[in-house]
Amino acid sequence: MIALTLINNNAVDFTVEICGIKVQLQPRSSDTRMVTVPSEKYMPIQMSSRQWSTSWLVSTGTNLAHEHEFDYPVSNMVNIYQHMEADSAGMLAAMTLNFGPAFSSQDWMGLLDLSTDPKLGDLTIPGTHNTGTWDATRDSKCQSLNIRQQLEYGIRFFDLRLAVSGDDLRIWHGSERQNVYLARDLLPVIKDFLAKHPTEFVILCVANVSWSINYNQFNSLLGKLLGQGVATNKLYDGAAMPKVAGMGGVVALMRQDKEATFGIMAHDWPDDAKGLVWNPSGQFWYSVQNVYKFGSDYLTAKWGIIKAQLDCAAKKSDGPAWYANFTSASRAPITDPIDIALATDQKGMNYELHAYLCKQVGPQYFGTLPMDFPETPSGLIKLLISMNKLKPV
Repeated sequence: MIALTLINNNAVDFTVEICGIKVQLQPRSSDTRMVTVPSEKYMPIQMSSRQWSTSWLVSTGTNLAHEHEFDYPVSNMVNIYQHMEADSAGMLAAMTLNFGPAFSSQDWMGLLDLSTDPKLGDLTIPGTHNTGTWDATRDSKCQSLNIRQQLEYGIRFFDLRLAVSGDDLRIWHGSERQNVYLARDLLPVIKDFLAKHPTEFVILCVANVSWSINYNQFNSLLGKLLGQGVATNKLYDGAAMPKVAGMGGVVALMRQDKEATFGIMAHDWPDDAKGLVWNPSGQFWYSVQNVYKFGSDYLTAKWGIIKAQLDCAAKKSDGPAWYANFTSASRAPITDPIDIALATDQKGMNYELHAYLCKQVGPQYFGTLPMDFPETPSGLIKLLISMNKLKPV
């Protein structure tokens, strides 16, 4: 027998039939039962509501040596996220099936419930850390997806480290320059995407790494390129945290450079630390976790810090703030970013995050999460998005 937990993260109730039991799941609820799982590799599951009915086969974890994460885009009504845990003998000990709403990753912001008049910092937003590094060498590579693919997957927060390069701004990661430019490669794709998906908006978090360039040159060039590359009246470069309503099609600018004269200021975010930071120009707090240097226990230590910030955001332990939680880390020269995110024993940060979220009953607030390689495991980005308060599909 195993502990089977069923979670309904939809706004409607439905019935689930699995392992010989039938469970009526109320909206935003969970139910745990002890059940006997069949010996076959897959087992059938039946789901039905007043409006629809569908069935699927879910894994039973044959030869389960460690935890496993799966995602099943079952129908246009429901998406199943599965987490399985093994005992010391490698046998299945517990299973969670999280039934989330089905939606398009390209248009998810159009489903946000705005009845509470949220601001940007009130959303759970999937992001990428060192966004423009898809062509980098292994020790600097933090992403596999290019900017268009990230947008299509549902990423809406982009971490850009930029330096002046002629009449453009070039992506860097540490001492390695990338063949990716703001005006040439990023803004045209973002502008095109937002034109085709007018309910969506993006946050560009810009850091100036032009060490030898006069700052005024960077500031002026950034303003010029954004003015040319963003659709008319679709750039938000004010200091206050804007409300979500009315942000469709907008590029919101966040600045991590101290000399910035426009944009949402974030230049005091902690480096290799966690901290609560006041934004005087925007008149709001940030609660930021950005710890990235570790010793030999890097996987366990980093996940503990990420989880603590997730719990902090959900409970609003730091009060009303914009919570940010970097899941990225490195341990150079021994460990590269991909080894932190996607450790081969499936205890990497992305697998840990999927397992954590799979067990949550939403809606819950977890803040902005800049991640490395967030497309793995499949469904992680959608699982994060589903934690928002979404309107019924």
